[in-house]
Amino acid sequence: MEKMKLRLMYLKSYFEKYTDEETPKTMKEIIEALVKEGYKADKRTVRQDIDVLINSGMEIISQKEGNSYYYHLSGGTFEIAEIKMLIDTVQSSVLLSEKKAKEIIGKLESLTSENQTKRLAMQNYFANRKNLCVNEQVYYGIDAAYRAIANHKNIEFIYHKWVIKDGKFKQIEHRNGHKYRVSPLALFYNDNKYYMVCYDIEDACLKNFRVDKMTSFSEISNEERTDNEYTDGFDIIEYTDGLFGMYTGEKKLVRIYFPHRLCGVVVDRFGSAANIVQQDEGGFVIEATVQISDQFLSWLCGLGREVRLISPDDAVKAMNIFLDSLKAVYDNSGKGAKI
Repeated sequence: MEKMKLRLMYLKSYFEKYTDEETPKTMKEIIEALVKEGYKADKRTVRQDIDVLINSGMEIISQKEGNSYYYHLSGGTFEIAEIKMLIDTVQSSVLLSEKKAKEIIGKLESLTSENQTKRLAMQNYFANRKNLCVNEQVYYGIDAAYRAIANHKNIEFIYHKWVIKDGKFKQIEHRNGHKYRVSPLALFYNDNKYYMVCYDIEDACLKNFRVDKMTSFSEISNEERTDNEYTDGFDIIEYTDGLFGMYTGEKKLVRIYFPHRLCGVVVDRFGSAANIVQQDEGGFVIEATVQISDQFLSWLCGLGREVRLISPDDAVKAMNIFLDSLKAVYDNSGKGAKI
């Protein structure tokens, strides 16, 4: 009985690893593979085993061609196109180091047959990845934050920042290795980066930290998460609704005019459910809550003269101040920007 169970386990693995729609196996090939592994097998026992696997949920297809039957596993947990899409996402992610990306890709490739794995491997590349993550601890950070959120605990970590050292960009510890002590509230993915929203106990406010800049995580097991007006009833959807690229700034409900040709840009930034409050033949006005930051204002400027920030007045004033500050940098009688 034990030998039969082991034979079934091997046969299941054989179908998963060596068969797919493009590489079916004959009864003879299946029997030879079983015998090579030390199992007694013939047509009758293999057919019985296949029936058991089918009854357990495996979709094994048999097709007759000439005088032979061919067998293969259909589908699987993921279709090959789905695995390819996941691999492409991993390859292009700046959140992952090349080493970690290759580890994840290997796991994804193991979800399909050996034949498909070879084809996928031929298309793996890491060219032009200029923004590779340098923090190998990023996964520990995600795990530590998730555990702390689930267990309602505080955590500590060291944050990093980019500086130029010896003529190159390098990461160093922020505030000379200061240990941040926080109550994690949520993790979310935005613009190809992971952020942790938390209550900073020392500064008594909500903050966003990029997980790929965090190291030396430790859960404070004897400290329950801080409960106060910031953490009680915290709503991640409401909190992130107006964030613009995770930069700080005062939240404002603004109205912006866009020409029709920039519909795609608006949907990419604000979503297809963006609130259109006015439109004409030339363009349309949307209403959205954003944080009035330099990044937001420069994004609007980068879209050209046809885009206009309409209201509120203090947001328009902020834009004018921002434009004046840029003009002051470049207003140097054609001699280049001031340094």
